[in-house]
Parts: sequence; structure tokens; C-alpha cells
Amino acid sequence: MQPRVQRSLIVGFLLLLWAVGLQTVTHVIPIPEQLYGATVEPQPARWSWAELRSGGLFRSLDDGFNANLGFRRFWAGLNNQLNYTVFGEATPNPKGTEIIVGDDDWLFEAVYIEEAVKLRPWNDDWFRGYLETLQSVQAKLKRRGITFLLLVAPSKVDVYPEHVPPAYFTLRRPSEVKTVYEHARPLLESAGIAWYDSRSHFAGWKAAGQPDLFARSGSHWSYLSALEVLREVRERLNRSLRRPIPELRLRAAPVGPPRYSDRDLLKLLNLLVSSPYSHDLPYTEMEHQAAVPPGDLPRILFVHDSFGLNLFKILYSANAIQPADSFYYFKTRVHWPEETRTPFSPDGVDWEKFLRSYDAVVVVCSEVTFDAKAWGFLEALDQNLK
Repeated sequence: MQPRVQRSLIVGFLLLLWAVGLQTVTHVIPIPEQLYGATVEPQPARWSWAELRSGGLFRSLDDGFNANLGFRRFWAGLNNQLNYTVFGEATPNPKGTEIIVGDDDWLFEAVYIEEAVKLRPWNDDWFRGYLETLQSVQAKLKRRGITFLLLVAPSKVDVYPEHVPPAYFTLRRPSEVKTVYEHARPLLESAGIAWYDSRSHFAGWKAAGQPDLFARSGSHWSYLSALEVLREVRERLNRSLRRPIPELRLRAAPVGPPRYSDRDLLKLLNLLVSSPYSHDLPYTEMEHQAAVPPGDLPRILFVHDSFGLNLFKILYSANAIQPADSFYYFKTRVHWPEETRTPFSPDGVDWEKFLRSYDAVVVVCSEVTFDAKAWGFLEALDQNLK
């Protein structure tokens, strides 16, 4: 190697170290360093003899350095890109969402795979109490002229198990496991609970050849399949709503790269370049209805997990329901259509007064969160409504 080339490489390397050190200390270059997903702020180093002897001091210093390293987003993205592009794996994140990479860029949350194959004992007494609460809340709302509906979203693993790495099904397959929700399905039906079983509908749509029920790069139902769910839920609700939901008309379904919640898992991979893995799918562009005046649109309270979010985007883009609040995991209050979020506590809420302006209450949960019993919402209503 020529001396000039050697000197150039050495100078370039020293300049790189200098730039990284300067950015670490000053963050003088205004570039985003934040990674997507859950992160834990490093704890300040505790300078003591005990911490030094235990190694805790060095771990704290190392965590602090890594969290503030200059151009951190680039270095993490480079590592993640190598893991994904070369080895077909997602970089493990023990403090956040664990992503499992399937074939052809199909991404899954590990928790859904675990729930699909976990053997869990069925507790009759537990579910009997759950069912009694559902029946009580449904009856109390009905006496007030408010419609109730339980909407259970399917798991991506149950809809597309063929794309999950086979190694996760070595002990048993999802078809060999009866989950809590599967135990509950016939009991909900016989108890007269108003509910929408999206699993059976998704199975029928898939069998009929309907594609893109979930995006490869997302954890939730796609916008097009969410629209199909809303159309069927609209039919169910309108049988008893005093102010019915207007027709949901699709203006266009342009095909393009995944966006919004359809790329939430791909986003969490924190790659430097994600476009090769952004597989196109159709999107919902809704017709903004104007035939029904704002005061004649229904006001619906949603209590939901993350599967509810794209339902609201469709409903409000279609101008199909009134602005209202929703409760995200019954911990965050979201005002729509602005999607402004504030922390929420049910303590001191006058539910009789709060529900007075609503036409319906819809609980949206996934099969994984079904046994959370609406995160305390049902008990709050049952205890506070006579």
C-alpha cells in the first residue's frame, strides 16, 4: 500500500474518532439520534467502593456512554441492517418489543407466537365472573339506550401461521392449542353477549383469496381489512343505534408502500435502509360523507388496545361518527379526530354523566388481551352504574 494511501486512511480514521467524540460530548450536529421503540434511560453512575467492587459502576458508565454515543442512530442502524439483511434476524431488544423474522420479510411480535402455542389452563370460575360482568354492563347500558359491542381482533400468527419460522412450532402448532379466547367463544354466544368474532371472518376472507389482511411489516390488521370489519360492525350496531352510522364508502384504494400502523414492526427494526422490505399493499381513501349532519352522527366510546387505532382513522376520515374520547388500555384518554392524548385515571369519574351523550360503547381487544377484561373498564362501569 502506498504511504500516501496509508496516511489518508489513518487521518480519515482519526477524523472519524474525533467527530464521534465531539458529537458524543456536544451533539453539535443537529441530527436525530433517537431510535424507535421502548428505551430505558441509563441510571446515573454511583461512585462508591461497593459499586466499584460489584462492577455496577462500570456497567452504569458503559450504559451512559452507549446512550449518548455520537451518531448513535447510525451505528445502531448499521448493526441492525447487517443482522437483518445478511442473517435474516432482528437485533434482540430485551427492553422492548421482540420481533421475529419470518420468510419473505414477514414480521411478527414474539408475544403473539408465544400466546398461540402456550398451554394455559381454563378456569371456569374466572370466566363465569367475566361473563357475569359483561352481561351486567350490557344490560345497564341497554337500559340507558346505549348499545354495547365486544370486538375481538385476530392474531397475525393465527391468520398467517405459514409465515412464522417453523422452529417456533416444534413442540406444537397453534391449531393444536385451545386458547382462552377459543374456550370463551361458544360461551359468549350462548350468554347473549353482543360481540363480533373477527377470527372467523378473517378465516373466511383468507380462504376466499383476499390478500393483505395483515401487512408483512405490521402487527395489526391492515387498513383494507379494518374497513371490512367496520362495515360488518356498522351493520350490527345500526340495528339498535338511535343515530346510525352512515355508509362507509371507499373513494379509492391506491397501492403503495406500507404506512402508519402497517409498518410499525419494520419501523422498530431501526434499519438504515428499509425500502427493499416495504412491500406494497392497498390503502383506504375514504369518501368524506356530508349527507348526514354532524349532530345526527353517532357518538361512540371506544375502549381499546392498539387494534383500535386504524379503525378510528377510517371512521373519522369518512366523517362517520362524532368527535369523541376513547380510552387506550383504559390508561390514556385520546380525543378524536385530533388524536390528542392525556393520562387517564377512572377515580372520581361520574360514569352516569359521562356516558349520557354516547350512543354506543365498543370494547376492542385482541385475542392476546382478551383475558384482560377491558383493563378494568367493565368493572368500573358495573360498580358505578345502577
